[in-house]
Amino acid sequence: MLSLTNFASEMEREKARQRTYDAMLRKAKALHVTGGKVYGYDNVDVLGPGGVRQSVTRRTNEEQAAVLRRIFELYASGVGMLTIAHRLNDEGVKPPRGRG
Repeated sequence: MLSLTNFASEMEREKARQRTYDAMLRKAKALHVTGGKVYGYDNVDVLGPGGVRQSVTRRTNEEQAAVLRRIFELYASGVGMLTIAHRLNDEGVKPPRGRG
């Protein structure tokens, strides 16, 4: 009996994994956010009828995008990642999650 119960549980876990994967793929194809924050962008709620959140999209955060462009330019010109990090810290640039 225990083997059957474990098998059924394993099958349900697999079905749940597949449902989650399908839902995330559907959201990504619709250009909706599928999780978390990304430095350089702000998550923006898309409201439906009655002010209920339907989905979340991303909008460029110009202040953070300027920092990202600068990081890429410095790296492309041969500056190392550690040096770039020290420069940004010395200038007081806020890290991605606002810590520090």
